[in-house]
Amino acid sequence: MPAVSASEQKIIDLSAKVVALQDTPEFWPAVQALRDAIHDNVSSTREKVSDLAFLIANESKSNAAD
Repeated sequence: MPAVSASEQKIIDLSAKVVALQDTPEFWPAVQALRDAIHDNVSSTREKVSDLAFLIANESKSNAAD
């Protein structure tokens, strides 16, 4: 099984926290923290995919020129 990244571990930990805090005043702040962590992870993943797509496109152009 692949290693879990720090951002993924944060999401796992916050998910457990949200479940544990149900029916408490701390529930909604924990949900917001989880939303923020998910948003950050998705943004980071989008950037990585965009960078990878750019590299693949450039590699394809380079191979076509050969």
